[in-house]
Amino acid sequence: MRLLPFLWFTVAVLWTSDARAQSPKLLSNDLGFIFVCKQSTPSVLEDGIERFLRREGFKVLNQARIMRQRGSFIFDILIIGLDEKRRILTFSALPRTKGEYAASLITPPPTQRSTDLEEAVLKLVSEQLGCEVRQVARGNRQGSAEDFDKHYKIIMDLFQQAEK
Repeated sequence: MRLLPFLWFTVAVLWTSDARAQSPKLLSNDLGFIFVCKQSTPSVLEDGIERFLRREGFKVLNQARIMRQRGSFIFDILIIGLDEKRRILTFSALPRTKGEYAASLITPPPTQRSTDLEEAVLKLVSEQLGCEVRQVARGNRQGSAEDFDKHYKIIMDLFQQAEK
């Protein structure tokens, strides 16, 4: 199943960043999808994604750009957005693929459907970035607030480290 690769980011962040954890916790997405952009370069995608996130009121962290500046190249794209409602919107390149990416939206539990934002993200990718959207999945999470809070704190720490 090709839908699961975009979930690896959540697992990776929790697994590598919380050494005290006995096992990684997987947070389900409110919205998750794969998109294919064969004609666009990562820098064009990054610019469009960052503009969109800022326009929607998100604080933006372009982790891939920071890694490139530090001489470490792992991802073509890894952009995380956080907003005042504690929503987490992530765009990432899929490992071992060229031109394939994933997007996910996670809100604090229980799922707080953000229909306008979900549709705006899908339009960004298909209309503004000119990419093909595939495998859209919407979830309803009843997970623990504690797991979400841990995940959110890890991402906040990434933002703080980037500001140093």
